[in-house]
Amino acid sequence: MQLVDIYRVIMTIVLVMVMIWRADSSVFQVFAIALGAIILVFQSLILSFVVYLMLVANYKVGETVKIGGLGEGEIIYIKPLYFGLAGRNK
Repeated sequence: MQLVDIYRVIMTIVLVMVMIWRADSSVFQVFAIALGAIILVFQSLILSFVVYLMLVANYKVGETVKIGGLGEGEIIYIKPLYFGLAGRNK
């Protein structure tokens, strides 16, 4: 599964940060600040990728979905940064 790979990457990052922290705390601080800055800069890209993984895991192209009170539509395509939805008339 793709979610398993994401968890593996997150755990690897956490383990590397713990190893750096144990070796030298000043290097850990610089690494943590840099990682935080990267996450802030790319937050919309990261969020889009996480949503993409959730969409791919739960929905397939051609399925009908309902979005809150806005209505329903058919999924036309799912790409990493966006998805296509065709509205339906009642």
